[in-house]
Amino acid sequence: MKPKKDILFPAKVMMKLFRGKYLSVLRGLLVDGELSYPPELSKAQVASLLNQWGREDWVVHCTRQYSHGHGVAKYLARYIRGGAIKNTQLRHVSDTEVRYSYKSHQTQRTESMTMSHNDFMARIVSHVALPRKQQYHFVGLYHNRSRERLNKARLSLGQAEVGEVKAVSWREFMVAKGDAPCCEACGEQITILKRVKFIGGDVKFC
Repeated sequence: MKPKKDILFPAKVMMKLFRGKYLSVLRGLLVDGELSYPPELSKAQVASLLNQWGREDWVVHCTRQYSHGHGVAKYLARYIRGGAIKNTQLRHVSDTEVRYSYKSHQTQRTESMTMSHNDFMARIVSHVALPRKQQYHFVGLYHNRSRERLNKARLSLGQAEVGEVKAVSWREFMVAKGDAPCCEACGEQITILKRVKFIGGDVKFC
């Protein structure tokens, strides 16, 4: 039987296989007493948690492993900055269709796709974030409230602890990069004296 898509492994089958193999290794380590887990959890609670994970759908994405964090940051940056598609990817636009180029994760080559205007706009709009809705969620050890557990994991692997991240304003960032905003008349750095709001056409000082 010819598959519907030109793929090597069906995603659903691969997800179930990976989930089963991964949890099987964890259960084996738990039985042998070689699995490290939080001291406030009992062995029965960890086993129950593994069973719960076995009933959930996992998202499995096959790609070459990253040797360092730069590849992960570059991958996420495409979604955070620049939008879903760049102008340079648009190859042809006619009265009925749009053709654009993209890099295929399967072949690792630049390929092209042609679709109607409506389908193209629907694909673009699907990448637009909903107003006031968080786009990225940090879960597990990377959640904001799991800093202590993250540092424990890093110390067990011989890595340095993660410190508190200080919020940097846009002015501090520009100054650190040597590109501070300056006045066009005198050349000195622009300083905020007072903030103003326009309410009903009137200027109000904050």
